[in-house]
Amino acid sequence: MATSNHSSDSAREYANQSLSRYDLLLAAVPVPLVTGVAAAGTLGTLPVANGLGAGALVSMLIVLYGMFFAAPDA
Repeated sequence: MATSNHSSDSAREYANQSLSRYDLLLAAVPVPLVTGVAAAGTLGTLPVANGLGAGALVSMLIVLYGMFFAAPDA
């Protein structure tokens, strides 16, 4: 009885690919949000909403950069 290794071959092929610029941009989006909340929690003088808002602005800039300045080629 023959079996196919198609799924394991495609998984191996996917694992050999390197991260693209867009993978790194997606990974970078939550970093400012977490940093803003953590800074608000540790400093104590900054409200959490302000830290989250500042982080959201930076995350928005990352998304806008990925969409309009480093847009993928079609």
